[in-house]
Amino acid sequence: MTSVIDRQARSEQSFYGRDGLLCALLMAACLLLAHPFVEMGFIDDWSYIKTAQVFAQTGHFTYNGWATTSLGWQALWGALFSKLLGFSFIHVRLSTLPIAMASVYIFHQILIRFGIVRSYAIFGALALALSPTFLGMSASYMTDIPGLFCTLLCLYLCQRALAATTDSRALAWLCLATVTNIVGGTVRQTAWLGVLIMVPSTAWLLRRRRRVFWSGMLLWLVGVASVFACMRWFNHRPYFVPQNISLESFTRTTLKLTALQEIRAFLCLLLLIFPVLAACLTLARSVPRRPLLWLSVISSVLLTGLLVYWGRHDRSMLKDWTAPWLFHVIAQMGTSPMGYPLGPHPVTLHYRQRIVISVLVLGSALIFFLHLFSRLRLGAYTSQTPAPSWRQIFCLLTPFTFGYLGALSIQGTGSVPIWDRYLLPLQAVGLIFLLRYYQDFVAQNGKWLPSTFTIGHLPAISYLALLAFAYYAIAGTHDWFALDRARLEAAEEVRRSGVPRTAIQAGFDYDGWTQLEAGGYINYPGIRIPPDAFRPTPPPNLPAECTTWFAPLAPTIVPRYFLVYTPLSCFAPSPFPPITYHAWMPPFTRQIYVQQRKD
Repeated sequence: MTSVIDRQARSEQSFYGRDGLLCALLMAACLLLAHPFVEMGFIDDWSYIKTAQVFAQTGHFTYNGWATTSLGWQALWGALFSKLLGFSFIHVRLSTLPIAMASVYIFHQILIRFGIVRSYAIFGALALALSPTFLGMSASYMTDIPGLFCTLLCLYLCQRALAATTDSRALAWLCLATVTNIVGGTVRQTAWLGVLIMVPSTAWLLRRRRRVFWSGMLLWLVGVASVFACMRWFNHRPYFVPQNISLESFTRTTLKLTALQEIRAFLCLLLLIFPVLAACLTLARSVPRRPLLWLSVISSVLLTGLLVYWGRHDRSMLKDWTAPWLFHVIAQMGTSPMGYPLGPHPVTLHYRQRIVISVLVLGSALIFFLHLFSRLRLGAYTSQTPAPSWRQIFCLLTPFTFGYLGALSIQGTGSVPIWDRYLLPLQAVGLIFLLRYYQDFVAQNGKWLPSTFTIGHLPAISYLALLAFAYYAIAGTHDWFALDRARLEAAEEVRRSGVPRTAIQAGFDYDGWTQLEAGGYINYPGIRIPPDAFRPTPPPNLPAECTTWFAPLAPTIVPRYFLVYTPLSCFAPSPFPPITYHAWMPPFTRQIYVQQRKD
């Protein structure tokens, strides 16, 4: 009998491993389908690629006046690909793909170890892997995916420690979680929340094992000391840009702006977990009718009034308070995320689409919270899942969530806003909570089961939402890189005529590399070492609508030719024809124009 049970357990583990691998392979296939290849920078990764290039050539770890993330092992990992395959932007970016695949696989295993059944675990892994933020960043050399990987790895190792049957094994898993997170966290400072919060949380859950508990506390002290030492080393590197947060930063104005950013971040997080949250739309008939009716009426009136007011008086508020609520990846897929090339650019999500998405997301969230409230009133429902308990999930994930929110709040008081890609770790946490909640309090309780058509115990609307997310992520990533290839082709056409690269303004990520090649570093005012690195530069002699925020940071560029989305009156026509490229989202045919400075 025991051997039969063991064989069944091994068979289930084999299926779980196979499922996670298939999810990772599907993510990689979708990413390659988007054709994310271009020989130029992508968002900020031109700075990180330069660090990897220099390390591959010289063996020295250097910064260049732009990176606020520590990079750490990612620079070495990218340098390895540069050594093996030869240097190119594509080869260095390729190093992110195996990290992204490993993240999807580990997240699937985390879901399984949190007691989430096979079909929900597959859906949850794909909801993360095919989201626009995850897929878009997997195509880059940004630190978001490696940082998420380190966080997920630490969580997985802490789960193994909790499941260990002996003290020695539990301690071994905790030691491994500590060491890997100290090393892994060098890529992105927020990843160190694993050793700073997850490891002591795990030790607290194991406090009845006194040896494991006190050893865990010792590991936490080692982690704190290691993080402090690493940050001290990074902050003293030449051309590293530390994020200086002082008490003077916490003014009434900055705190108010940070609070507004946190609200918008929460709304954006609801959007990121919408494929699972959409299942709650089918529970509308199960929640208390009177609260649902009153909240729906009040919400509809308020939302309609705000939309009408913003539409007539302040379109910027309409942009900020409709989906996707935060700037950068989701809202700007298919266009330049940093606001230029200059001129009006194609809009991926129009206001009507944003309003519809906002209503769906907020409506499903409203029903979920009403359902949660009704469950609390009826009393806790005992899950039939053998392990782990809700108490264990809360103790392991809630402190990390609050710690991560605190880190975002501190950053929000500075000059860096909260981007949607910063929510990737919280997206993973939200999917874990929501899937386990749906499994325990909806699917396993007959009277709460939705009467709509279901696939794998989830309503069809969740699968439709996942397909919509996947399409948007794939098409948006494709259009993003298609735009960059068109920009690069236009810039190269100008260069072939004999114009030097420093006479071309082709966009933030193109110009950043130009400045590094010509000037050695970015002329950023936040550089502390060396103290005389930053040199104020006069603003360009151009009208305001024809200048960019990045121009003072790249003083070696004295542009005569400018890449624009649409011809601008402050520039003159150039002899170079526009570059036409094709997108997978409307408008399907787009162009990049080359203009020149007026004499």
